[in-house]
Amino acid sequence: MSIKDLYFCKKLSFRHPMARHWLRTLADEAKISADELQSINTRRCLQLARYAITTIPFYMKKYTSAGIEVGDIKDDAAFARLPILTKHEVRNHAHEMIRQDDSLDNLATSATGGSTGEPVRFYRDPGLPGKALGWHRVCDLGVSLADNHGVVGRILPKFDWKYNIACLYNLTKTAYLDAKTITSETMQRFYPDLKHSKATYIYGYGGGIYEFSKFLSDADLVLPTLKAIIATSSPLAEFQRAAMERTFKCKVYDQYGCCEVPWLAMECQAQEGLHAFHSIRRIEIVDENQNRCRLGQVGDILITNAIDYRFPIIRYALGDRSAYVSGDCLCENHSPRIETVRGRVTDCFTLPNGVIAGDYLTTIFDDYPEAVSGFQVYQYRDLRVELRVVLNSHHSESRNEVVNVGRTLEERLQGLPFQLKYVNEIPHEQGKTRFVINENML
Repeated sequence: MSIKDLYFCKKLSFRHPMARHWLRTLADEAKISADELQSINTRRCLQLARYAITTIPFYMKKYTSAGIEVGDIKDDAAFARLPILTKHEVRNHAHEMIRQDDSLDNLATSATGGSTGEPVRFYRDPGLPGKALGWHRVCDLGVSLADNHGVVGRILPKFDWKYNIACLYNLTKTAYLDAKTITSETMQRFYPDLKHSKATYIYGYGGGIYEFSKFLSDADLVLPTLKAIIATSSPLAEFQRAAMERTFKCKVYDQYGCCEVPWLAMECQAQEGLHAFHSIRRIEIVDENQNRCRLGQVGDILITNAIDYRFPIIRYALGDRSAYVSGDCLCENHSPRIETVRGRVTDCFTLPNGVIAGDYLTTIFDDYPEAVSGFQVYQYRDLRVELRVVLNSHHSESRNEVVNVGRTLEERLQGLPFQLKYVNEIPHEQGKTRFVINENML
């Protein structure tokens, strides 16, 4: 960290000592060897699991009914045999996922957006910092903690100042764009806030930031002080990344997180996969038999928040899919890496003989990132499939490339009715982009 960042941390410690503690701890752990990092991850995950089986009523029942005793939880292999936590269990047993002398009313709350069904409320230890857990990675992108910046999200401070000063404890100016109501009017207010504060980066929902980039491009507006865009909360398509980098004239980085457990993985400047926050999170990728996937094999993501004992999240099936990345990264971070999240478990289409996985559907334009300004693949209840496309008017081969993609997709549909439909826009859902919708999965 720079001198400027350290000074920021010193000021921050007067308001939130835990934030400074974790910022320093994670910055140190990010540079250690892969073996040392794995040792820390193993120790924290095993300690959490042992605590849960002896202290948390829900896990006492869940693990003991599976024939697991506290003495069995002794290594990574044993941890990988722990039963998976499901969204249904959290929805119905949250009151049992805390100590008997604790109360859900004493915890911080968040809720899933409900894009795949009923929203689920999650809880976390309010004593653990949120944003501070990822600040050391933000510093690695060439910006400072003390820099002014912009945020695009659906959970915003309750202040109504021109520059809300909540997340960073009165130390920086933060401009906000509410992802629930992104309109030309709200973006017109967001732009001068960013420009006047000389913001160096924008963080938030990828779909919302993409909408803002289109607004700037159409209005021929620029933000010359930007150094990085950090997009999160939904898969980042290559056409979105390319368009945003043209407009913002800086790199766009993919950050993987969720309301259940923030700061799961993030790209470095080398952009060769997303580095897990491995000292405090465990990301497992498993196949349909719950065995660890091979390098490059796409599977279901399980996550563990290794530092929250107030509401333990252990081997939680998030519903996302990705794959492990092989080899060493060019940067100094030795954390395991995963590919950009390709789609959710529910993002699949029904075929006469099988399915098409969302892993493919969310990436159909990756070979033609200049072809479209937006797309969505939609399957109706009667199994009809519609590819909705917003053409990129600035790319001369756009229509031809879209036709090629449509032809390839149609060949995979095993004779299902298919239509290629050109539209003016793809609606976003509170700043998130849904590339795949199957009415039978709603």
